[in-house]
Amino acid sequence: MNRRGFTLIELLVGVILVGIVSLSIYQLLINNQRMYRQQTERADLNTTLRGAVAIVPTELREANARDTVESDITVLSPTSVTFKAMRTLHFLCAVPVDNGATGTLTVWRNPSFGMRGLDPARDSVVLFAEGDPATRTDNYWLHANLASIATGTACPGGAASVTLNLASVHPVGGLGAVTDGAPVRAFEVVQLLTYTDAGGESWMGARRFAKGGGWTTTQPVLGPLESGGLTLSYFDTLGAATTTPSEVARIGISVSGMTREPVRTAGGLQHVIDTLSTQVALRNNTR
Repeated sequence: MNRRGFTLIELLVGVILVGIVSLSIYQLLINNQRMYRQQTERADLNTTLRGAVAIVPTELREANARDTVESDITVLSPTSVTFKAMRTLHFLCAVPVDNGATGTLTVWRNPSFGMRGLDPARDSVVLFAEGDPATRTDNYWLHANLASIATGTACPGGAASVTLNLASVHPVGGLGAVTDGAPVRAFEVVQLLTYTDAGGESWMGARRFAKGGGWTTTQPVLGPLESGGLTLSYFDTLGAATTTPSEVARIGISVSGMTREPVRTAGGLQHVIDTLSTQVALRNNTR
């Protein structure tokens, strides 16, 4: 019988070819995995930066730093800003009850606007005082602490209403200058800042000042950031840099984010860092 098999050389050649093909497939999988990881990290980084230039201007845009009664920007620094963050908007449906340092407002339950409902445990209010309708020079925003609220049907025609009981009205007796239909804006004091977490990474966080005193726990907003990755610049109406809260008309925001994990680049395995900058003009309109 004529029988033939594989020679040792043929077997060695086959093993080598299989090894080469397997190594090529493995290398391809590794490269694809690295590429996928790099793209994922870069996508997360871009999301962080886009989130920063969306969240920060949205929070600051409604602030009126040049309010003649009390600036909405209370403390500023290159790495943090403390301000009155507007949360809801209502409209008076009746003339306020003025008791000097205290008072009562009745507002329409609808329409109302904002990210949440009124919360006496967190909110204070600013209320537009018209003064003399023939001039705009005496208009201002009256400030007061929101002590309590009650729902009812006290608006004209028995429409749904919310009654706001105020304390610490400033200026005292200012409710007398408020007319029916005036806007009422509720706010809480918020601070945007950078902080370092337990793992040593920098983040942008937010905390609010409790009405009973003291700051709440800082909550992460976005990150991670490069060390010192949030830089705030403050400018007055002429474009000059300022450190006075009541003079701020425009805020420059620069955020430097980095990937959560190091990725392989031309320079080796390292974190990718990118920066995005924007500016926001504050309300700054006494009318």
